[in-house]
Amino acid sequence: IGLDNITTDYRIDNLNILQMVSDVIGVELGQKIADNALEESEKRHRSLIENLPLGVFSTDSNGEIIQCNKYLIDITKSSKEKITGLNIFNLPVNSEIKNCIRNALDGYTQFYEGGYKTVLTGKNLKIRAYFTPDTSEDGKIVGCIGTITDLTGKTDEQDDETRKMEKV
Repeated sequence: IGLDNITTDYRIDNLNILQMVSDVIGVELGQKIADNALEESEKRHRSLIENLPLGVFSTDSNGEIIQCNKYLIDITKSSKEKITGLNIFNLPVNSEIKNCIRNALDGYTQFYEGGYKTVLTGKNLKIRAYFTPDTSEDGKIVGCIGTITDLTGKTDEQDDETRKMEKV
């Protein structure tokens, strides 16, 4: 059968079906491209946090540590497995630090500089810490993000250099 024998209605029906299939493929392809871009962005974000030369951790809204980077592990001489899952409010942590985290969970950025005795190893440190609220896209506070700088044994000159790096 030649094309001349196919009715116009049949050709239009096939074109409509092809258009629908094409639309579905276009939507799926667009979603796949968006998913890949998001995945790459998340990988870069994780790499940035993991390699940041500051100890970084985040908590949930109850103060339970849900993630930390390798520098926090180095500072505390602990392990990710031992740190994640700990609830700050149930630990024998200095009350100033607990108050800073509590205030961050209430929506206020907090600063602490002073002594800290690591919970798991008992090591005494001098730290500088910032605690900020972690908010969801709709503005709800879902946790706290903390950054810790170990100042133990640093000279004033080294501390000034650390402060400059923290501002970046």
